[in-house]
Amino acid sequence: QPLRTRYRRQALIAMARLAECYGRAGKPQRMEALARRQLHIDPEREIAHSQFMRAYLAQGEHRAALRHYAEYERQLEADGLQPTLTLRMYRERALAYREERVAPLEIIPHNLPPEETPFYGRQEELDDLLMWLVAPDQRLLTITGLGGIGKTRLALAAARHLVQAHATIQPRFPGGVWFVSLAELEEGDFEAVGEIISKYCHCPAQPHETVHEALVRHFGSAPSLLILDNLEHLPVMPEVVAALLASIPDLTILATSRHPLKIQCETTRRLRGLPTPENERDLTAPSVVLLSERLARVNGDFRSAPGDILALTSICRTLEGWPLALELAASWGDRLSVREIAGRIASDVGALQVSMPDLPPRHRSIAAALSGSFTLLTPQQQRILMRFAVFHGGCTLEAAEAILGASQEDLALLVRRALLKEQETRYTMHELIRQFALNELERSGERAEALRVHA
Repeated sequence: QPLRTRYRRQALIAMARLAECYGRAGKPQRMEALARRQLHIDPEREIAHSQFMRAYLAQGEHRAALRHYAEYERQLEADGLQPTLTLRMYRERALAYREERVAPLEIIPHNLPPEETPFYGRQEELDDLLMWLVAPDQRLLTITGLGGIGKTRLALAAARHLVQAHATIQPRFPGGVWFVSLAELEEGDFEAVGEIISKYCHCPAQPHETVHEALVRHFGSAPSLLILDNLEHLPVMPEVVAALLASIPDLTILATSRHPLKIQCETTRRLRGLPTPENERDLTAPSVVLLSERLARVNGDFRSAPGDILALTSICRTLEGWPLALELAASWGDRLSVREIAGRIASDVGALQVSMPDLPPRHRSIAAALSGSFTLLTPQQQRILMRFAVFHGGCTLEAAEAILGASQEDLALLVRRALLKEQETRYTMHELIRQFALNELERSGERAEALRVHA
């Protein structure tokens, strides 16, 4: 019995803490659900009643908050008790909101771009990211993965939750949430990167300030989140990020990159493709939902017919849920049937391209997206990747060492860059990456030699 009581208490504490995190992450519905679970275990738990009312108020459910208070008040009166001062304060807040006697919520400053298309299939990753961001002891998280895998979209989806102001819930970043794209900065030193950040965040240096001092002034006034997007091509970024974190104690940085920054306080999360269909008729998989939605955007007459199901699931499996590849495939929907699209992508990576002017050049083709990762490799790493493509179905470490001259460290780096996959005792490669690497091998003039050594 004492052990059971102890576990029950620990479960209640964990749920209360998680409820607070969800509230600060801009998800009061989750806060409400966790408060409800606490009350199911302990109907008299004061903190759960408080969280329940705060969650209702955060969602604008003022009448529901008042009903909950009245019901709990009747339960206490039966025992000769009354609600605590904190709960009575939330009741007064609910009455004030109902009677429109409360000033508007203070806006959380931000510069986030508008959401142009729906966000699909990353709920688990989004929840994980939000929980990390609201933790007070975390400073730097880098989302890594291939170009076009969805790093930026995930970062922005989390950011949009964090700029939502809610009554009775203290925002995690009252100083603001700031998005900075570094994709167009081809090269730059500390000062150049600082200028870009300053420009995006609308905090120009004063005549007596350096750019770094202006950033310290801007971000140092209150806890803030800085999102640094697409920074893998700038060697100076580890130095910039380390300096900002050291100078601004209340700053949290969320970075997106094709590879980690390798700073001591860094946490990394590698992003993979969207979940693919579990079987040939699974239309609920996020990758299928994304592909269908994009096809409907390109071709307003598109409807998923029974004869298209196998082709849709085949496309998603072939592309392994890679969002950029799915969107490029969907761009053909105005001139090809789904079955024709499935046939074309089965063999030609070069065919996956589009000329939409609102897409950055690096996202207009799979080859362009992969080229960005390829150019960041050393010549030896490029050679290993190109020659790896001659293996059908991957190879073991021993085979890679003997045939490619690759070390375990070389292969581990390519895995970290998401260019190879490690599965138990074998290394494998995404089929689209393999086709790209074969094209590069052909262009290098080494294909015949690579095939001879492999044979």
